[in-house]
Amino acid sequence: MVRRHLKLAKTKRSVFLFGPRGVGKSTLIQHEYPETKKTLWINLLVPEEEDRFNRSPSLLKEMVAE
Repeated sequence: MVRRHLKLAKTKRSVFLFGPRGVGKSTLIQHEYPETKKTLWINLLVPEEEDRFNRSPSLLKEMVAE
């Protein structure tokens, strides 16, 4: 992984990172916020996940409340 100059704030809140395709946004997020029991990853590029949240938007609220 190429060392980045971008420093993400360590927070317990949501993180949105916008930018062009293929510049390493997902790689950076996965490096800075490794998947743990406390990390909730939702990838809306996975058709099944997008469909699930389109059918039931309240599902996100239920998942966060757990």
